[in-house]
Order: sequence, then C-alpha cells, then structure tokens
Amino acid sequence: MKEIKTNIPNSGKYFSLSSSKFVLIKTDKIEFTEKKEKNVNDYQIFITTTNEKIDKFPNGTQNYIYADKTVVKEPLIIRKRQDGDVFQPFGMHGKMKLKKFLNMKSIPKFERDNLFLITNSSNEILWIYPVATSETIRIKNEQCVKIEIRERKK
Repeated sequence: MKEIKTNIPNSGKYFSLSSSKFVLIKTDKIEFTEKKEKNVNDYQIFITTTNEKIDKFPNGTQNYIYADKTVVKEPLIIRKRQDGDVFQPFGMHGKMKLKKFLNMKSIPKFERDNLFLITNSSNEILWIYPVATSETIRIKNEQCVKIEIRERKK
C-alpha cells in the first residue's frame, strides 16, 4: 500500500480507479488499495467446547469468538453476503439489515464482498468475520464453545 501525505479537507471517501484499485482520501493522507478476492473455500470453521475462564470476550475482529453452546447448531456455514440479509448486532435487541449495519460501521463497499458470514443451519448470521458478532450467541450459561475460522493449508 502506497501512502501520500496531503492537506485535502477531510472527506474519508473511496474512489474507484479500476475494478480492483481504489483510493481513499482523508484529511492527512491518501491511500491506494487493491482489492484481493477471498474465497470461502479457502477457509474452514473449527468448533471446540471450552472450559477456560473467559476474561475478555472477543469483539469479532479476531479469528475466533466464544458462543453459547446451546445456540450453536451445526453445521455452521461460511458464506458471502446476500440481498436481504439481516443481523442482530451484539448488545442490540432488534435486527437490522446487514447493508445498514455495514454502512453504520463505515465498511467500504468494495471491502464488503470480502467479509465472511458465519451462519447456522437456519441461515441466521452469527458472526460477520472480521467485523462483529451477533447478540444471538451471547453466553447465557456455563456452556460455551470457541468458534475459530482458519485459512486452509495449501
């Protein structure tokens, strides 16, 4: 990534240079970014029951999360976003459209296609990797599982 310092007013806007190259203009810098496609088949999910004491609950930006064992029903599925997806953000009582949530989080449009959604067999979004987790998986009792996403070894 190439970075150039600038005094352009704060716009924080992404502009497309081509189908795979973008520029971000901020107050103090200009960043050039290249879109690299991620394939769901290159990743896999690992679920393990854990008895470890959880001191810090990961916020979904790491490669693992903890979830209530009674809620996680296998098989879990890794997929990309689809029209009409809804999501219940952690700490929120209601659901919202995934598109609105990603707008609220200021995720650029070209990066949204590289996000992975971890869903249960009912197609309910449990985790937007690597952005956020769902309120659905909040640990309500002692039984929890660790869900990890890892890149497959080639």
